[in-house]
Amino acid sequence: MSRNSKNVLGRLKSVFNNLKRVEAGLSEVIYFTAPPGRISAAEAEVRAYFYPESIGTAFISLLNGINLKDALGRGECLVIKKPGRSRVHYVLYDAGGDFYALALDQPQEPPPFQTVALRTALTLCLGFYETEISASRDAMTGLFNHGYFQRELRSLLGACEAEFEAIRENDAPLGYNLENSNIGLILFDIDNFKNFNDTFGHRMGDIVIEKVAEAAADEVSKYAGDLTLARYGGEEFAVITRGLSAELAVDLAEAIRSAVEAIDTSALAKKAGISLKPGRVTISLGAAFYEAGGIFSAGAAFSPVDVCASELIKKADLALYGSKHLGKNRVTLYDELPFKCASVIERKGDFILVNVGSAHGVDYNDSFEVYDGVYNGSTDVVNGAASKKIGCYPRLLKGVIRVSKNYGVFDSTLMEKIAVCEIDGESLPIAAGDICVPVDSGEREIYSGDVFLPREIFASRYACGPSLNADETLSGFRHLIMIDFKSVIDAVKYSAPLKFGQAVSEVETLTLKSGLKYERLFRLSSDKTVMCFKDEIVPEKVERFAAGANARLKAFAGEGAALRVSVLNTAALNKVPLCDGEILKYLRMAGFVNRYYKNASCIEEFDYQTCRRYGLFYYYRSRHAEALDIFARYETAFRQPPDFRFYQNAGVVALKTNKTGLAIKYFMMAEKLDGASPIPKSNLALIYSTTGAYDKAARYYAQCLELEPQSALYNNNMAYTLLTLGKNLKYALKCSKKAVENCSAAQLPEFLDTLGEIHMRLKNYGAAAAAYKKALCSADRPSAPEPYLKLARASLMAGEKLAAVKIIEMMKTSDEFACSASEIAEFEKIIDKY
Repeated sequence: MSRNSKNVLGRLKSVFNNLKRVEAGLSEVIYFTAPPGRISAAEAEVRAYFYPESIGTAFISLLNGINLKDALGRGECLVIKKPGRSRVHYVLYDAGGDFYALALDQPQEPPPFQTVALRTALTLCLGFYETEISASRDAMTGLFNHGYFQRELRSLLGACEAEFEAIRENDAPLGYNLENSNIGLILFDIDNFKNFNDTFGHRMGDIVIEKVAEAAADEVSKYAGDLTLARYGGEEFAVITRGLSAELAVDLAEAIRSAVEAIDTSALAKKAGISLKPGRVTISLGAAFYEAGGIFSAGAAFSPVDVCASELIKKADLALYGSKHLGKNRVTLYDELPFKCASVIERKGDFILVNVGSAHGVDYNDSFEVYDGVYNGSTDVVNGAASKKIGCYPRLLKGVIRVSKNYGVFDSTLMEKIAVCEIDGESLPIAAGDICVPVDSGEREIYSGDVFLPREIFASRYACGPSLNADETLSGFRHLIMIDFKSVIDAVKYSAPLKFGQAVSEVETLTLKSGLKYERLFRLSSDKTVMCFKDEIVPEKVERFAAGANARLKAFAGEGAALRVSVLNTAALNKVPLCDGEILKYLRMAGFVNRYYKNASCIEEFDYQTCRRYGLFYYYRSRHAEALDIFARYETAFRQPPDFRFYQNAGVVALKTNKTGLAIKYFMMAEKLDGASPIPKSNLALIYSTTGAYDKAARYYAQCLELEPQSALYNNNMAYTLLTLGKNLKYALKCSKKAVENCSAAQLPEFLDTLGEIHMRLKNYGAAAAAYKKALCSADRPSAPEPYLKLARASLMAGEKLAAVKIIEMMKTSDEFACSASEIAEFEKIIDKY
């Protein structure tokens, strides 16, 4: 949708909401433009906007042949009644060349006093909207101002969190993409801006700000999605994105950077009235993303929206500072800061201080490889003598360091900006200035977010190392339980932090009273305790323990305090891992799923459903390859075979990664487990249709319709498949009509397009044109030319050449179709020959 379309719909929404307060019978506000003289239905239709919903062709057809200039002259209005038994009356007004129609649901035609009052109210609403917009705009640049930016960011974050809450409490549809609701923030400012003011005067500085704003606005308008460009303050700007993937948001930031760098500074000097040409204008940009799933997986509970907004701005600002640190005129992602900016500040005995900390995304389970700081990046020579000859230094790996958990020496406040690390291995002395590169920690989601409280609050020894420093490996135990105390810590850390140790002691005592006698106990962190059992544990005992512990904790620390229990039964596994790390990974996976999906019982036993839901977490975040790896890895992990949902979900993920053969295998397994479900059949039909096996697809869609004959989706897909095959078109038409009758508002444009295509194949051109018109009216105003060209072609074939000509003329004069000039010209030739 173009920027102009968004502005028009925003205006209509404001007018509708305010008019509704004074006219209860108002059901719709319609805006359209029209040239002087008589107007055709087709012409009005492609120029019209509707709020709150499109009303189809009912209103548009009533405009056919009306001379709006004469009918609405001298401040008059025009009342048109919807035909038939409908109570709807349309009141049309001319607002300085723009036309508004108010749809009123009332039995009688509105009397003159009502239409006059509505005209006055409409004028006031339009004026109020303009005033409201002006108050939200920056006077110099015309962009949104700082106040609007803050309100919009908080509004989007609130909507994002509400949507995510619904998803993680219930399995979202597999068509859902969590990236669509993630919020991105790009902050950028003008490099060396003070020089423009000091050297060329403040007038030149103002011109530079205006030109940068203009260049950024041009680039933002090229992207679909919910985007807000604002002047953050001074020479700093902000772009809020929703509906853009991280990759597209970075592309947008880079496009803004390139556009600003291309600004003609000689033209700026001329405008400022100075003869000296300034140097090029550049900007530094920082980008950060509020991923609801990512924020959660990092161990953070959902915070108030104000806190989330402040954190996102802080991250984008850190990324912007990173761009400045790296040399300016570049884009830096917050997530890249440890990779691009990390280096050793100082060495204090056995501790290494690194210039990135928890504020930069560094976690307590992270490690760094440390390289020689004088390496200049131009070669990978490893011989010192050779390096002297060619004048560069080798890339020498000096050692590996990991973030320290020694809170007897360092605290979490220091860790925010500086990572205090311990040396894991050192081949050469590590010194200040050496380069630090984070080591990939694999599935970061389940390992991040561990809490290590200061020793004066909770003194404990934490297990570490590959074998946890124990004589017996974890594979020798029948059951393992991990208790997550994070919400307890969150509940008491500010009000009564010393209570936490008492709470942990009470819980451990309660395990014994509940009949859970553990052989061994160790702590992974302050918030994670693992208990090991030689004998099998009865599930009822775990449930009794969890319920009793949470009841006591709520009375002790408040309503928000509750522990979560993760259970691993090694006897359920096909093969018990010998590595302690792999066993702990299973427990961490169960703990992550327990919190992520908010299990009502607060208990998660590691099984197929744990793996399935863990895989879906990656799927929702569009990390499809990782999701598929999880499904494939755990397909044979358990003695009990997977269920229908596991294979169904795995098939969808495989399809997303273009593993067609694997997807077919999974869907066939799902169909075998539940033959009464149409879902795997429809997925198999989809695969066969995308690979060109339309006969097989039609057979599977026929089976789907036997199970769900009224399904709009299956009827439409069957119709489209038969249309592609060119077979049984009358049955295809029947299916298509049923699909249109039963579909949702969101499906309607696509299904009407299918109906139009079938009518065109059957040479029912008038019916095809009607379907295409309705599709245009029922969709958001499309910026692609195809829907309009289809309507023009159908109108032409139906003998309505004038309607086709007017559609093409409209497209030629619209900026939205400037990129489609060649296609429009080709269609004009077809019209001329007709």
